[in-house]
Amino acid sequence: MSPPRARLPGERRASAAAVALAVLVVLVVLVALAPRSGAAAGGGARQGERPDPFARVAVVGASVSAGFGLRAELKAAASLADFVQCALPEASPGGPRAVLDLGQELFFTRPTRLGSDAVARAREADPTLVVALDFLFWYGYGDLREDARLERLEDGLRALEALPCPVLVGDLPDMTIALEGAGPFGQPMIRPAQIPRPETLTLLNARLRAWAAGRESVVVVPLCDYVARLASGREVRLRGNEWPPDAVARLTQADRLHPTVEGTAALTVLALDALVTARELGDDAVRWEVAGIVERIRAATAAERRASEEKERAREERLRKLRERRREESEGEGGAPSRWSSSRLPAGGSQVPRGSSSSISSHSKAPFLSGVRRSGSSARAAERSGLPLRSASR
Repeated sequence: MSPPRARLPGERRASAAAVALAVLVVLVVLVALAPRSGAAAGGGARQGERPDPFARVAVVGASVSAGFGLRAELKAAASLADFVQCALPEASPGGPRAVLDLGQELFFTRPTRLGSDAVARAREADPTLVVALDFLFWYGYGDLREDARLERLEDGLRALEALPCPVLVGDLPDMTIALEGAGPFGQPMIRPAQIPRPETLTLLNARLRAWAAGRESVVVVPLCDYVARLASGREVRLRGNEWPPDAVARLTQADRLHPTVEGTAALTVLALDALVTARELGDDAVRWEVAGIVERIRAATAAERRASEEKERAREERLRKLRERRREESEGEGGAPSRWSSSRLPAGGSQVPRGSSSSISSHSKAPFLSGVRRSGSSARAAERSGLPLRSASR
């Protein structure tokens, strides 16, 4: 048998090139077949399919987004993010849906700073949709000169421009109806000087719509029309849900600035209807029944509500025993008055002993500050979704 022929230099180079080409072809095929990271996380879509905008939702905004006042009605904390969660089908083709709560009750104190922070945190979650229903409200409202309102609105628009996904943003409604409301301390929660003049409000909304018109990813939610219908006593119709002309008391709290539980569900439908209509997503993309959303919210908060009710019953029992003990002490002393100002304590709370100072500070009487709740809804939403939630200055 003849010995193998040695390869010439040219033949060795050709063989090496063929091997390199084969390796390159294999790598290209593997990359093409590998699932994309977005799809693996639940936000991707197969070729020819639309990406799911509800795969990872973030809610940014002020007190309406934070669920101000809903605890009094639900006996549990709830935010707009919870309502959005309850309005969506339970799962998407790529995995479980997630709604991140970044609403802030104290947004009105520093809207430019807190708004930018909220947008930055939303971006960290790689959202497929951002709901900014009342995000721009305090960029136009507040103690500002009329020209400064337009200047500060630009700050809000610049903040939203940083979002790399579809954005649902509410326009700025005329909230003069809130001047007739009564907040926790019996006074309106907004003053006439904080409300833009009608001509300024027109300019603010015109600027918002001009800004949105040049951005396919932005959908404007018509809060102006919704609030105007409530304020003028007209019927409200949303996706098969109807309310009579006198529905303002059903859909807004006594302060007329914040929605009730039913009103928050209605605002959720209003916002999602704007998105579904603009994107032609199909009617089955959302659960449209307001009563059904409210029912799911109540079910989701049932455990916290039971705990709150049990705590209240325990408190009432302690007060009952204290009243009974004081009564017995008073009778044992021959009817002589005790150190308490009354032998009977009121059913709703305790009294302060004579000669002692009240433990109630003046800060507890300040509007807004006493009503601030802990940001528990954000943590719950993040825990359910599995998304990271970092603390923000509130």
